[in-house]
Amino acid sequence: MKRLLICCLLLMIEAGVCLAADGTLEASRVRQTTLDTLITTKRALLKSKWLYLGQVEGQIRDLSPADPNGPPDGDLPGPERLAEMVRRITRLEFLEAERLRTLQAMQEISEEVLSLQAELDKVKNDRDKAKQVMEGRWVLNIMPMGTRGDVYLTQNGTLLLGEYHLENDQSGSLQGLFVNNQIVLERIDAKFGRMGRLEGPLGRDRQSVKGTWYSYDLSSGQPVTGPFTLDKVQEERTP
Repeated sequence: MKRLLICCLLLMIEAGVCLAADGTLEASRVRQTTLDTLITTKRALLKSKWLYLGQVEGQIRDLSPADPNGPPDGDLPGPERLAEMVRRITRLEFLEAERLRTLQAMQEISEEVLSLQAELDKVKNDRDKAKQVMEGRWVLNIMPMGTRGDVYLTQNGTLLLGEYHLENDQSGSLQGLFVNNQIVLERIDAKFGRMGRLEGPLGRDRQSVKGTWYSYDLSSGQPVTGPFTLDKVQEERTP
């Protein structure tokens, strides 16, 4: 009965981690989608204002005199002609103000697009970095036994897969999650199956993990939990 309760507890913990991973990944996707939508909308608005500006420019050209600084042509104007001149100049003043307002709005929108694009690039870059931070070769040290070994991990978003080889000739596969700088890895031995799991936070240097291991074998008489460390191996790059 006690073993059943422990197994249920472990399943609940794993399910909670999965939900957290899905939530984090979904939040990142939602943010990226939102930024993409905003940028598309802003660019469409910018294009519509550019077309509108062209219409305003055309009306200004139609209303502008051939020589705005020269005297009016012909004899002294009558009331109707003067009224028409007033209407034309008034219209020109409105159109000039409208042109300025449109250009200022376009400048503001262009700056917003640049800011949104910079944020979108950062979101994508952060996701790319998060995808790769756990990938590679690590040295595992299981305490208090002092068992050492090599761990090889691959990462796809928040999902981790890998294999391990210990000095005591035990080997097998690893599978788990990397969420909010925390790893949860289930250890599956090649001979004995599911043997336990590793949990811990990624260090600030992003090159080490110090956490706790848990054993699923509660009847062996051996410790069922203890500390462990993972240290990333910096592979030499060929020039």
